[in-house]
Amino acid sequence: MPRFPKKPPGPPRKGDQELTGFAKGVVAIVAVALLLCGGSFILNALSTPREVTPEPEDRLGLITGGDLEKFFRGLHVEPKDEVIVRKKGLFGQWELKYEFSVVSTGGGMAYISSTQHILGSDFRADKTYTEMEIGLGLALRLGVGEDVHKVERDDILSWGDQSSYSLIEAQGATIGSLLRVRQGKRVIMFMSVGIFLDDYIVADEILGPLLDRAFAYDPGSKTVAGGLGPIPSTINAPISSGVPDDAAPKPAPVPLPAP
Repeated sequence: MPRFPKKPPGPPRKGDQELTGFAKGVVAIVAVALLLCGGSFILNALSTPREVTPEPEDRLGLITGGDLEKFFRGLHVEPKDEVIVRKKGLFGQWELKYEFSVVSTGGGMAYISSTQHILGSDFRADKTYTEMEIGLGLALRLGVGEDVHKVERDDILSWGDQSSYSLIEAQGATIGSLLRVRQGKRVIMFMSVGIFLDDYIVADEILGPLLDRAFAYDPGSKTVAGGLGPIPSTINAPISSGVPDDAAPKPAPVPLPAP
């Protein structure tokens, strides 16, 4: 059973409104960064990607709150706080996106975001991976100032063909983490605020199987090569997305392995 990080996770410094404000600023920064590098998908698909109805199985291609809540005290994931986006390009490219955000009554914040880009080639995936770093750097410079920065900690986690793991710090306190990984023609970006992993053994035990599963997920067939792997607790929960409810078919439950 994976151990907790040395610094107990949970909402960052409940009652510390200033740090919570920084956390919200970091969330806004990463949203800008994704916007800055998001055009890469359009260029790679050679057309505007079409948003389609997300599937329950799409959680298997991402790192979600339902994957992490059993490892972090105080993290409780409700489907109403989750958003999943599924986009499809003309030539087999895919983009999956997940967001979970909640603010506790004490003022603490928990935020989880993950995206997966499935591109047409390793070259285009490498380009997207690089553009994510450029977008993050620009967003940080334009964002909440010098008091918030990311500290490179590749000693905590190294994965795939290329990867970068960072801790997000505000006023000397760690408030989150940021991970980018490229494996072949796929790129995953994962960010958390309010929870984080700062121990390499724990990071590998928790995130390793989730990355294996996400990289093996095929959005077209909605299957995971080699088996489902870890199952998110919210796998069969309702999905919030940008697709109108009346246009979304009622999905069948994802079959889970027998206990």
